[in-house]
Amino acid sequence: MDKNFIIDLIENGGEISDSEQVDDSEYEEQVEEQAVEEQAEVGHKTRHKSLTNVTLSMLPPLPIPRHNKQRERNGGIIVVLLSIFFFVGTTHGLALEAFDGFEYHSTIWWVLFILIYSQAGLAILGLMAMLMVDPGAVPRSQQTCFPIPEQMTPALRDYLEHKGDGVRLFVPPGNNYLAALDRSGDTYCVRCLVWRRSKDGKHYHCNTCQRCVKDYDHHCSVFGRCIAGRLLSIQGNYTFFVSMCALFVTAFFTSFVAIVWSISNIYGPAWVVPIACLVILYFAVTTRLLVTGPMALCRTCRRR
Repeated sequence: MDKNFIIDLIENGGEISDSEQVDDSEYEEQVEEQAVEEQAEVGHKTRHKSLTNVTLSMLPPLPIPRHNKQRERNGGIIVVLLSIFFFVGTTHGLALEAFDGFEYHSTIWWVLFILIYSQAGLAILGLMAMLMVDPGAVPRSQQTCFPIPEQMTPALRDYLEHKGDGVRLFVPPGNNYLAALDRSGDTYCVRCLVWRRSKDGKHYHCNTCQRCVKDYDHHCSVFGRCIAGRLLSIQGNYTFFVSMCALFVTAFFTSFVAIVWSISNIYGPAWVVPIACLVILYFAVTTRLLVTGPMALCRTCRRR
C-alpha cells in the first residue's frame, strides 16, 4: 500500500475518509480494466500465433480446375491438325499435283511447296509450345503466399481447426481480393492464397483454370488454356497463340493463290474471277466445318 496512505490512517485513528475510499475504489477499477486489456491483448496474440507458424503445406489446397473446360483442348488439336491436312492437301495435292497447272519442279512450284510445308511445321511447333508452356500462373511459394493478410485469420484458423475432420472445406472471405495496406498496388487472392505483385504486371483469376495468371489476355475455349503474356516475349504463351492465328491466315492465302493460279494456267486468265469466287466459297464452308465439328465434339464430352 502507499506510504502516505498508512501515515494518514494512523493519524486518523484507523479511520478511512470517504474521499480516500473513493480513490481506493477507483484505483481498483483501473487495475481491473488494465488486467482485462492485457488479457485481451494476450488472447489476440494467441489467436494470431497460429498464422505466424503456418507453412505452405498447411495451406488449403488450390481450387480444382473445371476439367470439362480442359477437354476443349482436344478439339483445338483436332482443328489444327485438320487445318494442316486441308491446306497442305489443297496446295500440294491439288494445285501442284492433281491440277498440273505448274511446271513440275519449277521455281514457283518449289516456292509454294516450301511455303506451305514451312507453315505446317511452324503450326505444329506453335501448337506444342502453346499447350506446354506455362501461361504465367502465379505459383505458391514462400515469397508469394506470405505474409498472410490479417483478414484471412478467421477463415484459415477455422480451416486448420477442422482440417482433421476430412469434410471441412476452406471458405474464403467474401472479397475475392485483398489490397495491401502499404498502398503498393499489390493484391492478395483469397482463392489461390497468393500475392499478386503490381510490379510484375496485371493479374487476373481465371474462373476456368482457377488460377491467378500474370498478363492475362483470355481463356481460349478452343484449346482449353489461358492465353497470357506479351507479344514477342518468352514468358507466357500469347506469342505462340498469335503465331498460330497468323499461320492459319497465311496458309489460307497460300492455298488460295496456289489453286487460283494453277487453274488459271489451265483455263486462261478469264476464269480467274469466277474460280476465285468458288475457291473462297469452298474455303469458307470447309473452314466452318473444321471449327464447328470439334466444338460440337467438346460439347458432347461435357454432357457426359
